[in-house]
Amino acid sequence: RELSQGAVVAVDAYTHTITETRKLRAALEGAKMSLKLIRIGENPIDSVWGNQRPALPCGSIRVHPQTLSGKLAQEKLTQLAASACARNVNSVLLSALDEVAWMLNIRGSDIEQCQTVVSYLLVHADAEPTACATWFVDSAKVSNSLEEDLKAHLSAAQVKIAPYESVTESLSSLAAQRNSTQGAWLWCDPASTSVAVVDAAGGEDKVLLESTPVPLWKSMKNANELSGIRAAHVRDGAALCKFLAWLSSRADAAAQDGAVTVCDEKGTRLTEFLLGEKLLEFRRASDLFVATSFDTIAGAGPNGAIIHYRAERDSARHIVRDELLLLDSGAQYIDGTTDITRTVCFGKPPADVQSCFTRVLQGHIALETAVFPKGTTGLTLDAFARMPLWQNGLDYRHGTGHGVGAALNVHEGPQGISARATASAVPLEPGMIVSNEPGYYRDGEFGIRIESIVEVVKAQTEHRFGERDYLTFENITYAPIQRDLVCADLLSNNERAWLNEYHAKVHNTLYTLMETDHEREWLRAQTEPL
Repeated sequence: RELSQGAVVAVDAYTHTITETRKLRAALEGAKMSLKLIRIGENPIDSVWGNQRPALPCGSIRVHPQTLSGKLAQEKLTQLAASACARNVNSVLLSALDEVAWMLNIRGSDIEQCQTVVSYLLVHADAEPTACATWFVDSAKVSNSLEEDLKAHLSAAQVKIAPYESVTESLSSLAAQRNSTQGAWLWCDPASTSVAVVDAAGGEDKVLLESTPVPLWKSMKNANELSGIRAAHVRDGAALCKFLAWLSSRADAAAQDGAVTVCDEKGTRLTEFLLGEKLLEFRRASDLFVATSFDTIAGAGPNGAIIHYRAERDSARHIVRDELLLLDSGAQYIDGTTDITRTVCFGKPPADVQSCFTRVLQGHIALETAVFPKGTTGLTLDAFARMPLWQNGLDYRHGTGHGVGAALNVHEGPQGISARATASAVPLEPGMIVSNEPGYYRDGEFGIRIESIVEVVKAQTEHRFGERDYLTFENITYAPIQRDLVCADLLSNNERAWLNEYHAKVHNTLYTLMETDHEREWLRAQTEPL
């Protein structure tokens, strides 16, 4: 409901970050209201929830080995402690779960689609005699861990364990030990740190509220991380191709029967929801599969125009041969995280749809083949993907690319490719992983998106103006882009060559991973030169 002037809005200091609270306070003060923070006592919602509130997750934890991490946890902790000393603070507190997992070289199943563990990590720059970091985590997770060497791993990194719920008490105790005239003693990222944590550390005057170096370090993958990510994408591409070959066979069967809707082998009409379940079966066949990296987006016909559509079992649309199907999915593997979108059609697409699809493909190619000087941000690169669409009066209302973690969050910063000003904050660097996903959506009719994951690499250029390195992208996703949806006459010679070269790479990489003659024939047909 609308609030009147002078109204007071209360927020729970444990569930709102400093950044969120600052924005809310500014908005309310601009409307001549005020903001009150709940710092003590019980949140009224918790009182209503009572004993029906689910317990915090207590999943398993495993060590992420150096063969995949490429760097010891102790090395990372020492590096962060040195950064803290350079900023004249005594400690750094990490609240973002993917940052904690990356620093400690652990992965978990509390948030399964992210492979993270609910916890905090306090890194001591003025190292205590017994530890260089304290991990605030439910000790039952460590005791229940599937990895017998987890405790040895933490001991080698000089990490001690403390109860998860004791983080604010510990910070209050450490704050009390500091000289009252000392300035900031703790470093926290305001975007991921709660108001309650900052209050416990002595308030904003005692905390350096800036982004730490961890997100940038995490985004620039080392050789071991990149090797795992590439392997995961090959494995995932094979699973997706097997699924698409199966779906194509079901569409062919429907066509032979003169049916409009597509059914499975038992005669059950396939829906968007059932496609997600079937795709999961193919991915689960890998021993290295952990979970999906997000809920599969399968949007058929007009539902494809809903950018973040999610099909529900009881209301999902049936799969129709002549409708476009937008399929956005991904997986978490032990060694990497994937995210891929392909748009397909099992009937004859109208010429207008082919034209729109081709413009999206041209944007996809333009971004992947871009060469740019080091120091360029995603804000500049975003226009490369949109230009072929703009030239035909088309566009899309979402970013063009997001970072992807190494067996962590499928959406990772600080890098990104977008028209938003935030995409200008961090230049792209070699080793960063980003998505390339232009699209076009016609409300009530269809949606088109082509998404691959690319690695930022050094470009080989004839010159080096200003003694600067130049960068480009390397595609690490393996799945055909449907040839029947491409209007070949709209492609330039270079664009046609790119598509043929990409399809040759997909074929050569995945052919031996196909298990049946049908799968191999499907892959061959989908990757033939245009």
